[in-house]
Amino acid sequence: MTTIVNVARAAGVSTATVSTVDNNHPQIDPRLTMQELLDQEPSPDAVFVTNHLMTIGTVHAIAQAKLFIPSDVAVISLDDMPWASLLQPRLTAVAHPAYDLCGAARGQATRREVTWLPPEKESEN
Repeated sequence: MTTIVNVARAAGVSTATVSTVDNNHPQIDPRLTMQELLDQEPSPDAVFVTNHLMTIGTVHAIAQAKLFIPSDVAVISLDDMPWASLLQPRLTAVAHPAYDLCGAARGQATRREVTWLPPEKESEN
């Protein structure tokens, strides 16, 4: 969240009303989470959602509130899912190509010297 706030500030966007929602728990309905945000004063102009389930719940809650994307609430999704292009209007999505990221991480790891230290033996007192 800190990175998102820093990017917004650098772009000149007011972050006075930034809310953090932690909804990585599978039993929490993301639609209800978004409804709670929409009920706040002031309601958000934009939301940044971090997974596809939150995106679905967010889009659903915005539609139920009879609001429109992006004119009433902009939605930025961290998951660039193939089905997102079916929505009208299309969502803004940030792609994070896992395969490429893993390859880059592997490359960084193989360039570093790794020292393995055996675990210390427990004293037998």
